Amino acid sequence: MTLSDVINRIGRGDLQGMLDKFNSGQHDDVPDSQVKESYGQVATQIPQDQYEQAAREAFEKLTPQQREQFAKELQQKTQQQAVNAPTAQAASSDPGSLASAVGEVHAEQPNLLQQMFAPGGVFSNPAAKAALLGITAMAAQRLMGGRR
Repeated sequence: MTLSDVINRIGRGDLQGMLDKFNSGQHDDVPDSQVKESYGQVATQIPQDQYEQAAREAFEKLTPQQREQFAKELQQKTQQQAVNAPTAQAASSDPGSLASAVGEVHAEQPNLLQQMFAPGGVFSNPAAKAALLGITAMAAQRLMGGRR
């Protein structure tokens, strides 16, 4: 699949809608399956440094409570999965700390966050869904900007 195909398929052709819903805090309006599918498509197409920058931008838009909730969930999940991710284990609710943590997990096992926070999993945690939606939206926006 080419980068163009990925961009065209993101959000089932509704990338702007996903971005708008993320930016306005309407995370629940995006179906879990769409977040999972879109994240999987985008996360594998973006270079590591851009992934971490997209994550930072996404975490900056979440509330401090959402970031705290996500940090705790990430720590628990990486420990349960025995992921070698010291940065994730020490993550705080700071956007930079969280971006480094998810970047480390993504570099270690690219599909792990998608699996850890998949529907039926932690998507019952709104902060996890918001974080993955945000990373997807910010990364996709970067990919789109890069091809214009």
